[in-house]
Amino acid sequence: MLGYAALRYAALLGLGLCMSSLSGCEDDEPLLDAIQPMLEISSPQADEVFPFGSTVDLSFTASDNDALVLWIININNINFGNSVWADADSLSGSSISINRTFIISATQATEYEMIVTVVDASGNEAIRKRRFYAGP
Repeated sequence: MLGYAALRYAALLGLGLCMSSLSGCEDDEPLLDAIQPMLEISSPQADEVFPFGSTVDLSFTASDNDALVLWIININNINFGNSVWADADSLSGSSISINRTFIISATQATEYEMIVTVVDASGNEAIRKRRFYAGP
């Protein structure tokens, strides 16, 4: 499974190539869109505790004044400092609603952090974080 940094790098590299092919080659062209996308995590709730083995709903909505092109969800195990789950996809349109699930495999108390990133067609990004826990 790719970590958050690798997913983000690959996605932004692809976005940069796409944008450079669409925008021409002049370096002095102004950014047409400087407005960051709107992003809201709806699930899990902040600091929510889930029993071991639970399925956690991961949900968010995002919108942009122009067009969204990419979303990324990454789940980090804070106890061990590593990424344990990730998903990403490109898209077209100005709004999205994404729902995924994550199964807690921990057998001891664990703190997780969900990081959601959305990127618009101009490369503006919004990032939101949400912590949740696994416990007995």
